[in-house]
Amino acid sequence: MAFLVSDVTARVRQICPGFYPDADPYALAFVNEVQVDIALECALFSFETVDISVVNGTRDYSVDPTIYQLSSAIYYQTSTSRWPLQVSSLNEMENRYPAWQADQVGSPFKIFFNGNTVGLYQTPDTTTVSGYPLVRLTVRKAHQFAALSDTLPVQTPRIDAWAYPVAARWCADHEVDRLPEMMALARGALQDLKSFGLRRAMRLNPSVKPQFRIPRNI
Repeated sequence: MAFLVSDVTARVRQICPGFYPDADPYALAFVNEVQVDIALECALFSFETVDISVVNGTRDYSVDPTIYQLSSAIYYQTSTSRWPLQVSSLNEMENRYPAWQADQVGSPFKIFFNGNTVGLYQTPDTTTVSGYPLVRLTVRKAHQFAALSDTLPVQTPRIDAWAYPVAARWCADHEVDRLPEMMALARGALQDLKSFGLRRAMRLNPSVKPQFRIPRNI
């Protein structure tokens, strides 16, 4: 069933009657915060590709802040010459390549994702001209809602995975005595959504295998 963001805020007001009216911008802001958590926990959003042009001597590049997962990256030197970039992290770079931040320029062979930026190692020694070279990312995004009339990105039988985490955030500031209850309900609702997404994926692709991870704190 397709739900709107306004359905979420109405459900939150059933749980916490004092929650912001829909006219208050905080109502939409709270749902968008939860949308990011759902993206991280449930991986229900499709992969997309993003192309990045490079600049000679520039290591770090800004990316869409809604990107929450970098799955892979390919460096296209030309239309016919390309190679995969090894996805790394800042911790790995510091541990394995202590001098990595020195001015080492050349053809990149590693990439790391750091919030709103990606970094290349080595730093490119050329600038994109006529489309090449370029870095093609495969990413997942937590699409943000622009209005309460927007539709939730996943058709689910219930909206509790959005409503209870929003209620927990509200209680943290306004009804602290109810916070433990809301956090427990939020964790359960997120787990239910993850199970729903897995069952859906297995129906669409029987080769999908269950994968489990410890959920983050709400």
